[in-house]
Amino acid sequence: MKEEKSIENSKLENGSQDATQEVHHGVENGDGHVTRKRPRRAAACSDFKEKSIRLSEKTSVVKVKKNRMEEEEIDAVNLTKLGPEDPPPCRKLIDFILHDAEGNPQPFEMSEIDDFFITALIMPMDDDLEKERERGVRCEGFGRIEDWNISGYDEGTPVVWVSTDVADYECVKPASNYKSYFDHFYEKAQVCVEVFKKLTRSAGGNPDQGLDELLASVVRSINAMKGYSGTMSKDLVISIGEFVYNQLVGLDETSGNDDEKFATLPVLLALRDQCKSRVELTKMPSNISNSSLKIKDTECEEIAEDDDAKLARLLQQEEEWKMMKKQRGRRGTPSQKNVYIKISEAEIANDYPLPAYYKPANQEMDEYIFDSDDSIFSDDVPVRILNNWALYNADSRLISLELIPMKSGAENDVVVFGSGFMRDDDGSCCSTAESAKSSSSSSKADQSDAGVPIYLSPIKEWLIEFGGSMICVTIRTDVAWYKLRQPTKQYAPWCEPVLKTARLAVSIITLLKEQSRASKLSFADVIKKVAEFDKGNPAFISSNIALVERYIVVHGQIILQQFADFPDETIRRSAFVSGLLLKMEQRRHTKLVMKKKTQVMRGENLNPSAAMGPASRRKVMRATTTRLINRIWSDYYAHHFPEDSKVGDGNETKEVDDEQEENEDEDAEDEAQIEEEKISKTPPSTRSRKLLSQTCKEIRWEDDIKELVTVDIQSRPWGHKYRKENSEADKVEQAKAEERKKKGLPMEYFCKSLYWPEKGAFFTLPRDKMGLGSGVCSSCDHIEPDSDELKVLSKTSFIYGKVTYNVNDFLYIRPDFFSQDEDHATFKAGRNVGLKPYAVCHLLAIPEGAGSKKLNPASTKISARRFYRPDDISSAKAYASDIREVYYSEDIIDVPVDMIEGKCEVRKKNDLPSSDLPVMFEHVFFCELIYDRATGALKQLPPNVRFMSMAQKTTGALKKNKGKQICETDQVDSGKWVDVPKENRLATLDIFAGCGGLSEGLQQAGISFTKWAIEYEEPAGEAFSKNHPEAVVFVDNCNVILKAIMDKCGDTDDCISTSEAAEQAVKLAEDNISNLPVPGEVEFINGGPPCQGFSGMNRFNQSPWSKVQCEMILAFLSFAEYFRPRFFLLENVRNFVSFNKGQTFRLAVASLLEMGYQVRFGILEAGAFGVAQSRKRAFIWAAAPGETLPDWPEPMHVFASPELKITLPDGQYYAAARSTAGGAPFRAITVRDTIGDLPKVENGASKLTLEYGGEPVSWFQKKIRGNMMALNDHISKEMNELNLIRCQHIPKRPGCDWHDLPDEKVKLSNGQMADLIPWCLPNTAKRHNQWKGLYGRLDWEGNFPTSVTDPQPMGKVGMCFHPEQDRIITVRECARSQGFPDRYEFAGNIQSKHRQIGNAVPPPLAYALGRKLKEAVDAKCQEVGVAVAAP
Repeated sequence: MKEEKSIENSKLENGSQDATQEVHHGVENGDGHVTRKRPRRAAACSDFKEKSIRLSEKTSVVKVKKNRMEEEEIDAVNLTKLGPEDPPPCRKLIDFILHDAEGNPQPFEMSEIDDFFITALIMPMDDDLEKERERGVRCEGFGRIEDWNISGYDEGTPVVWVSTDVADYECVKPASNYKSYFDHFYEKAQVCVEVFKKLTRSAGGNPDQGLDELLASVVRSINAMKGYSGTMSKDLVISIGEFVYNQLVGLDETSGNDDEKFATLPVLLALRDQCKSRVELTKMPSNISNSSLKIKDTECEEIAEDDDAKLARLLQQEEEWKMMKKQRGRRGTPSQKNVYIKISEAEIANDYPLPAYYKPANQEMDEYIFDSDDSIFSDDVPVRILNNWALYNADSRLISLELIPMKSGAENDVVVFGSGFMRDDDGSCCSTAESAKSSSSSSKADQSDAGVPIYLSPIKEWLIEFGGSMICVTIRTDVAWYKLRQPTKQYAPWCEPVLKTARLAVSIITLLKEQSRASKLSFADVIKKVAEFDKGNPAFISSNIALVERYIVVHGQIILQQFADFPDETIRRSAFVSGLLLKMEQRRHTKLVMKKKTQVMRGENLNPSAAMGPASRRKVMRATTTRLINRIWSDYYAHHFPEDSKVGDGNETKEVDDEQEENEDEDAEDEAQIEEEKISKTPPSTRSRKLLSQTCKEIRWEDDIKELVTVDIQSRPWGHKYRKENSEADKVEQAKAEERKKKGLPMEYFCKSLYWPEKGAFFTLPRDKMGLGSGVCSSCDHIEPDSDELKVLSKTSFIYGKVTYNVNDFLYIRPDFFSQDEDHATFKAGRNVGLKPYAVCHLLAIPEGAGSKKLNPASTKISARRFYRPDDISSAKAYASDIREVYYSEDIIDVPVDMIEGKCEVRKKNDLPSSDLPVMFEHVFFCELIYDRATGALKQLPPNVRFMSMAQKTTGALKKNKGKQICETDQVDSGKWVDVPKENRLATLDIFAGCGGLSEGLQQAGISFTKWAIEYEEPAGEAFSKNHPEAVVFVDNCNVILKAIMDKCGDTDDCISTSEAAEQAVKLAEDNISNLPVPGEVEFINGGPPCQGFSGMNRFNQSPWSKVQCEMILAFLSFAEYFRPRFFLLENVRNFVSFNKGQTFRLAVASLLEMGYQVRFGILEAGAFGVAQSRKRAFIWAAAPGETLPDWPEPMHVFASPELKITLPDGQYYAAARSTAGGAPFRAITVRDTIGDLPKVENGASKLTLEYGGEPVSWFQKKIRGNMMALNDHISKEMNELNLIRCQHIPKRPGCDWHDLPDEKVKLSNGQMADLIPWCLPNTAKRHNQWKGLYGRLDWEGNFPTSVTDPQPMGKVGMCFHPEQDRIITVRECARSQGFPDRYEFAGNIQSKHRQIGNAVPPPLAYALGRKLKEAVDAKCQEVGVAVAAP
């Protein structure tokens, strides 16, 4: 716990050690007197002289106090010892005070300067401290404090420790008079922990995020915490940036090799530098240890900071922090009144529409990102304009402004959020929700300059300004005041009652002003006069006096606020006002106490739009599961989150976003980490399962063997027919295990899987090779020899990397042999520019040196003829040529053997396998021309040049080694795979099917036939049906479908579902019920369950298990558990493996293993499989026992992506595929390859069918177009006038974005002047990665960024402008970027079509996976002697 301390000199250091030893020695020998340094108050007790006195019998009865008092710290520590413990001992402190030698309380940080001591109740290191305080021992003035530390980073809750020479102490509860000191420090510790969580991948964070994003997320998380009694802001976090940096850097010393190094994280350095730039502090050393004491250490390697300087720095930090908190609290002046009368929601409900839910139409940004930071001492928040706005609660239900206090400081139990388009305040005055006819020029500008779509933090107060006919509503959050302009069309009915009431208040004020004395009219008089208003009056309510009175009373808050702000005191104090107050109280409107501090945000107050994308909404109910899946997941959460053992009402439903994909930051390091749980609280109530590892190690056993254990090799019948039988067997085994445990017998273990981390997989146990007693380890047989070994066999052949090469073979040579690394573009859509594929060479001769002599591959060279590619000549030539074409040359080169990457083939063009798919999977090229590099001329290949024929090749004999060597594959005519009969394919169920990208690719591979599909969204289900007409598509909730299937098969008792799912299952149409699949019919299940609940798991204060039960992955796994198909494929976002610290991923794998499946996991980059897009996705394969577990496909295209590693708990890592940034068989597919042949269209193009207008040019275009004669869905989202002008000003060259906009104003069609550069971008660019890509153009020679569901210039992926045309890319262009053929149809409006494409698995990637599945199925058929149907 304690870190090494810097001591003044060797004498001081030895003296300190001697003193500690003396204390221990004295106690052990019963010597109660030990001289040690103590504060005066404690030391005074030892100066009393002994004096004998006589006590009467009555006075000799001593009343024992609750807590024992000990003078010496070591005695108190020993008395609270629970058992054996490692030094130093650890204890807990309650009722503690840190003070100086005079007994004055002091802050934690000041212990770095002076000698501080502790007075506290010392408790044992266990729970229930408050209930068992009598076990504690009180000790006063002990110490001194040597250092302090903050822990709890992994758990997410800070734990503060102080250390003395005797023990380490966890500070649990301060004394009442010390609470303010400790709370202040604890708040800073909480910031440290939150920053740690946001930057650590194992905790679900992103170390590559920008400072603005970090600050916004930290502020949101802290403000959401239960019990947090302040209002955190970006400025407060920045003010302690240096403190946070120093604490986290101290963690680097104990971090693992794969952990983030905080000392070099750009975002953490930016936070520290921002803190330094804000306030002039005394300069600190660059390396300050983690809160360790330094006492004039002249001999220390580091130069210690001067004590006076450190004291000044700490005092200034403290003052700065307090002043900022004080200033932050001043935002929004509290009302002078101490009571606020709250509006009753039930009473105003009849004046509002029926419930509806907010549906964001754009990707919204966090309001916190735009938090003003011009001055950390600013008393006022900025004023901005919010247009196209809506207000809603934590469930996204539209809600009225009336429910929010109109005065700052009112205690409020209703939390209201907002969304809209924000822009800077232009100083104009405009009515809220002003009609288009009467709108001013400024309001017209609102329509042209839409602004930035944002979501707001909780609204704290609001007010109404009025003058003449203008009524303006303004709201305040912790970040800004917002003048509300036009609401959304959906929210307009909720806005109208507020404006109507405001107009009514103005009319009543006017009415009173017309009187000679305002007090003449009583409340009843005013009601009568209002009832006499004409129907044409804007303030007309009703002619019925009772209805008018009801309306004025229930909406009284608005009226009272307008009266309170009116300058005429006689109006403010009129009889009408006092009468209205009395009527409101009589209706029992709640009185809320006004507080001086601003409203504290609670956990549920965080805007739900933070987790939303622009999407339709789906009803999420608790997942329908089988009992096995429910037991696996619920047991885990019961043991690891015991406070959540009681599950709430399972029938609760809520509206959540159905955004299936998470578009991760493409610049993030591509490594997902599965965090190993250090402490397992799961009791071994059943026989423990062990996994046999394939990893073989030499271990020397000495005295470590403690006992022998029994391990049973478990084998059970497998399949859906044996589910219940195996379940009963599990219950019997569990009962036996419990009985053995009661009897004290040793635990028995069983083993059912072979874990092979190097392959990222779990396999069926090799029972035929286990326990033979042959003395040979079966695992050792699989250890692969050194793949880089070179052995020359003869003058015509050699072996390198386990591959045999012969003269006249065609080879792959790494591109870096021919040229130095070229600089390539760094902007997101151009990262592949400059990357080269392997060079194709013809092996002519090998060196002498046959025999067993070991040769060096780096110095041994072969002679080869180089073949050139079209991209070696020019990008234009590459664009117009077949991707498989190479050119013969007379260039003979000597190449080191270690540059060889594998073998390939070169044939005549007529000998190529035919294929209609834009996918490469064979290492075959063709050559028809000869290239002269000197002249650049291309000529026809001489007839005397011949290539090796296929008959002379041995197919399928060579295997690749560790993903590095290229192997020969079965030479199957890929174009005929789609003709495989349906009965020879796997009958497939596609769940969460979307528009069918995964099914499309798998069916193209000739392995699957999707007979059933389940999709919730109607447009996506319609698209699936259009493209897969033979499939039965259930457009419904998968929970309902699973319930209906289990009911149909009579397995209701094994189904756990909500009553809502059961009711909807019963209501299914007879046709749907008859078409439901049943166990035995489904051979393959695939799909991508959405996991948005996990990615936002900490957003609301819901218990973990309650959240998990609504996750669709439970239902998805339950489908697999119930049907027990032969194969199973799960697809998800890359971060799926690290969601929730890897718990979700581990539980998914554990569930499949519990079912008996073999399992393989990995992450693949779609761009390496033939699409012009960066898209990283995680996959889990599962294969039934006895089946061959599919391997991962080989990446065939160059793509600038690092190796996608999954870090495993034991320190190993696994990558499903190698990185192709350093070379691959084929070049990257470019934007020009993908969409260069499509006709020109304008902004907002909406014609669904067009003529192509030309022939396809590139290889990809010819394949993707197929036989289509007309072009569909070449439609583009329409930009408003200002964004179109901005697009027209973006230069048409690679990498251009908003940075290239001229800093000038433009005149819009309505005469309004507007800035070309969006005002919010320059102000926040420094801390938000410069907003790279926003308003960005694609590069013809680059790639698309990750396809999103809503392309827009200010969205997550803002690079969405066509390379040459002034518009957003079209639906068809997005579809091509995903690899969808032009024949593929989408359904719904343009937003639905973009959504379907953005959520899909690229068909070429699915095709590559399908090929490996077919290889596994065919291999199994050949193994058992079943003929494989020829395609």
